[in-house]
Amino acid sequence: MFSSIRPLLKNDPNLRWLLLAMLLLQIVFSYNAVGFLHPDQHFQIIEFSQYHLGNPNGTAPIWELKAMIRPSLQIHLFSAFFLLCQSIGIDNPFTQLTILQLLTGLSMFLLFSGMTLYYVQDTGKKIRYIALLLLNCSWAFPFIRSLFSSEILASWLFFAALWWYAVHYLPSQKIATAVWVGFVFGLSFYARFQMGLAIAGWCTWQVLIAKQYKGFAAVMAGLLVSILVNIYLDYLFYHQWIFTPYTYFKVNIMGGVANSFGTSSFLNYIAILAAVVSAPLLSVLLFGVGLYSCIKQYKHPLVLSVLFFMVGHCMVGHKEERFLFPVFNVLPILIAWQLPALYTYTQQCRPWLRGVIKACAYMGIGLNVFLLVVFLFTPYAQTVHFARSLQQHFAGTKTTIHCIHRSPLETESTLPLTFYQKGLPNLQFVKIASQEAFDSLTQKPALLAITFNDIAGKRNQLYQMGYRPVQYSSTLLWRINEYLHQKHINTINDIWVLYQLQP
Repeated sequence: MFSSIRPLLKNDPNLRWLLLAMLLLQIVFSYNAVGFLHPDQHFQIIEFSQYHLGNPNGTAPIWELKAMIRPSLQIHLFSAFFLLCQSIGIDNPFTQLTILQLLTGLSMFLLFSGMTLYYVQDTGKKIRYIALLLLNCSWAFPFIRSLFSSEILASWLFFAALWWYAVHYLPSQKIATAVWVGFVFGLSFYARFQMGLAIAGWCTWQVLIAKQYKGFAAVMAGLLVSILVNIYLDYLFYHQWIFTPYTYFKVNIMGGVANSFGTSSFLNYIAILAAVVSAPLLSVLLFGVGLYSCIKQYKHPLVLSVLFFMVGHCMVGHKEERFLFPVFNVLPILIAWQLPALYTYTQQCRPWLRGVIKACAYMGIGLNVFLLVVFLFTPYAQTVHFARSLQQHFAGTKTTIHCIHRSPLETESTLPLTFYQKGLPNLQFVKIASQEAFDSLTQKPALLAITFNDIAGKRNQLYQMGYRPVQYSSTLLWRINEYLHQKHINTINDIWVLYQLQP
């Protein structure tokens, strides 16, 4: 696939330097992207994998396991990665996940940077540079690409297969190539069932627009083989024959379980799409450009895949921003197709309107750079990051740390992060049920780990007792919380501190 963009890289040294700088940015993001964005990413992949391997795990309270609605493809992939790490002596869970984040981020970077160059290669050098900057430097994208989640794996598989079809099947018409594409489509579907919507969009292009009936039949054959393979993988995990796409639909959609977690308007998705490519207000302008591009290029397989995916998700009541992650990385391509038209318009419009557009651009670029720097050095999963920092702080010394309400190896709802526990064998966490229980202790513990929200109103009391902070999960976020608390504004959840009792 990458041979199709080799001439661009060969003839443009500035492009190579730009890609190298973006690659380094992605590496730093992937290294600092500690933990997980959503609990499903951890529990329904990593903890399920440990359950499958017979290791200690935190699956007991996870209802999805008994409901058998989780496909096992990604679970098997993580199990294979975990066993490989162990075979070469990498036993630290934090190190294992860091390596996985780097592999995920680099794979996503290579695929979508290559796709972007391929699909915008005829738009001119300046547009190519802008498209790559939007792809790799928009504030949320480098972090999202590092997540070993179902959304990211499904995105990689689907768009890799779509690009492979365009580069290898269309010129050659080889049936084996189309079968392989269908097989990877099936893997994408089993990574995230909702990718069936994007596959339906691509099939619509294939049958009604491209009219590649022979290729379509071969793709469907490969898709069927992939489904059969995944049915067998699910059998190996659940130890019974089951069709997880049906159980997922029966429980979450027909049974209404998904909606029980909350419903919202499709306008929420519009707001998300208008905020992720660069930053407001530039991102709002780029959203309009992307929408116009979809109208102009509605017969393109990329556009139809994205539209089917988006419309399908808008029709489902329960909405989360992570559900849109699979299509984020192709948005810069859609926008880039119509950037020349935007440039022409700004040259011809009235001076005051041109000034407004420039102001939006400067504001968006400035805000995007600020957010990019903040997220570059601020891990999202503060609980996991804090646990790793404790590992480094105590460096193997046996230590007892008391915690109020929950430990750094539990989520906000006290679900156990069992996978990480073996990375802290020297630390013993003793839980104190509540602040009142802590106050009633006659002998105060030497070390106390607690979140800002659990101690917000009683920090002065701890100070008077002789406690001093020695470790924060994020000093920046802790200071921000102090400011928000003073202004009576909701604080950021899950920001940790380790207090030590001074003699």
